[in-house]
Amino acid sequence: MMFDFRLSPRSYGSDGARHPTFAFGIVHAFRLLGRLSPSLFQAAEGVCRDWAARKDRGRPSRLGRPAAGETAPQPHLLHDEQHVCVLAKPAGWTVSVSHSSGSEPVVLRQAQKGPQLQNWIMEKMENPIAMDVSAAHGLLHRLDRGTSGLILCAKTYLGFYLSQLEFEARRLRKTYLCICEGHAPTPPFLLEAPLATRGGRAFVSTRGKHAQTEVVEVSHLLDEVGQPCSLLEVRLHTGRLHQIRAHLSSIGHAIRGDASYGGTKGPRVLLHASRLQIDLRGLGSSIDVTAALPEDFSAALEAMVPCSQKCASIVKQQSRADSRAMQSGVKDGSFTCVTSVTRCFTFKLSGCGLCRALALTAFCS
Repeated sequence: MMFDFRLSPRSYGSDGARHPTFAFGIVHAFRLLGRLSPSLFQAAEGVCRDWAARKDRGRPSRLGRPAAGETAPQPHLLHDEQHVCVLAKPAGWTVSVSHSSGSEPVVLRQAQKGPQLQNWIMEKMENPIAMDVSAAHGLLHRLDRGTSGLILCAKTYLGFYLSQLEFEARRLRKTYLCICEGHAPTPPFLLEAPLATRGGRAFVSTRGKHAQTEVVEVSHLLDEVGQPCSLLEVRLHTGRLHQIRAHLSSIGHAIRGDASYGGTKGPRVLLHASRLQIDLRGLGSSIDVTAALPEDFSAALEAMVPCSQKCASIVKQQSRADSRAMQSGVKDGSFTCVTSVTRCFTFKLSGCGLCRALALTAFCS
């Protein structure tokens, strides 16, 4: 079956190209109906390509070198391709542009604290989309200010529109790590309470939107004063505001440092976007990137003791994964990413320090 997207005249550019917003809506609707076919998705890709070709004119995109003397935690490049890249955002950096399904990006109205990621992008990235607020400066999704981890960013309009199509088809896979209060239930389990928002916060409501959070791994721990807590590996199946924070709070396991949702006060919310996976079929690319734990998160984890050998094994596996993530730098024409990453994301694995902190010398190598 062939598809042809016909729009009103003002949905077309002067050269007849059709705006991708309509294609996003079609893909979103057909996915909800369970009828998103390869031919329909291919037609939507064609709309995106035609529109992007009008805007991606000019010099090739690339990332500039870090400024000399930068010492504070800075965003860093973890994965680089022609049309998209993956950035590591430190906690404390704000993403104050956002866009919902089928709408133009907007500047968020709430007061923002700390440096803004879009300003860093405008300074470092030498491409037209980086300066375009209507395209969210290439940013394809958000992370809360207190959350660290991975963000997908487009370097061209083609990468921007084709990535959004994959988002509408729910083909982005995001994994988070967090430390929450108390001992969470045995995994795996799903949190599916609908979420509504008011005043910049999310809460469970029967009138809210569908939200699905999957907890795939739980390690029970005791903190330095003997209070129970848990290290969780979480996967998002929807992308609601503060979804993980609100869902975990609703079952009595608020994230540590998240006082807004009932957690103990701390320097930051102990939530980290650790892995990002997406197949960009239209670009012939498959992305799977892991970000090592930031220093404050790993320090909090090192101060805790697992409640069982199984939990200790899970924590040990996570530490090894973080070590591998730190060693897998990407080189591009600008700089060696692993050098930049280690300045911002570190995980202390010297000697048997982690094992001593966990009081589990049996796991020493």
